[in-house]
Amino acid sequence: MSTNSIPQERALVKPQEEKSITQTLEKWYQKRAKRDIIGKKMISAGYKARGWAILKCGNRMAVEVCENCGRHNVRSTNLCRDKLCPVCRWRLSLRRYAEMVQTCDIMRASAPDLRYKFMTLTVKNCAPEDLDSTLRAMASAWNRITQRKFFKQAVEGTARSVEITYNKKTGEVHPHYHVIIALHPTCTAAETEGLRNLSQMWQRALKVTYGPIVDVRDIEDKGITDISAAVCETFKYAVKDKTLEDMPLKAFSAMVAGINGKRMTSFSGIFKRTRTYLGFNDADEVQDEDAELKCKRCGAQMQVAIFEWAAFEGVPETANLAELLSKARPSV
Repeated sequence: MSTNSIPQERALVKPQEEKSITQTLEKWYQKRAKRDIIGKKMISAGYKARGWAILKCGNRMAVEVCENCGRHNVRSTNLCRDKLCPVCRWRLSLRRYAEMVQTCDIMRASAPDLRYKFMTLTVKNCAPEDLDSTLRAMASAWNRITQRKFFKQAVEGTARSVEITYNKKTGEVHPHYHVIIALHPTCTAAETEGLRNLSQMWQRALKVTYGPIVDVRDIEDKGITDISAAVCETFKYAVKDKTLEDMPLKAFSAMVAGINGKRMTSFSGIFKRTRTYLGFNDADEVQDEDAELKCKRCGAQMQVAIFEWAAFEGVPETANLAELLSKARPSV
């Protein structure tokens, strides 16, 4: 990355940090390229206002750079906050992961005897047009299970997210839940056995005749080695960028309608209380660019470079991004 990308009087950045800044900007560019695809698809599907908002997302970005040690981070950017925007979903997933790791660290320190399990609750594939009713049925079924006596007595809290995949062969979508649950240390053998029978309870709660697949496992067992891995699995994208790109326009439009107004993540019990204590919420907070911040690594004053991306098509072929950065206008 050329030091011309940051004003010369503030470009006191070590080569390794300079490379890291370039990698950060490259990741942002990759998400912006996908943003253009999804934004145009939104417009074609009839969601013009949302589509144009997505196309404008992330056009301006402030990068903080420490003159002393070279530490950098993205300080602020204009976001559309659409749940299907690749830029916003990527940024939100990073924040959700960091928040959940911090939340679990606090929980383990304050309640070290809690045990954790990772659950996947599925339903039968459905047509994209039926996604709305399917998600509503899943939410109702989950509420029925959490109101059961054994669940209230055994479970101290839950962190739940929705994931939706698409089957190109059948044209169907597959919504399912990923859930981290914190178990009370004194839960009885009967209550633990109740979790093992969750498949039958999930079927009854859904009010369906088929047997839905339910997987319940210990966090530290069967390949999930620690809480971070479970958090990563739980709070990955609700719908992958590639899935959205590959969906035919009709299916895409139906899926957008199906998830409108739906909460894709939810927290209860000790997870919710700890997040509230830490000040976490569902808003995508952007720092005030006029705020005076110190480097968390060395305490020196952070300087800011503003990038305004020019409108252009395609992904640069070069790996060093010199061509890309020449199309961004830095200022202070």
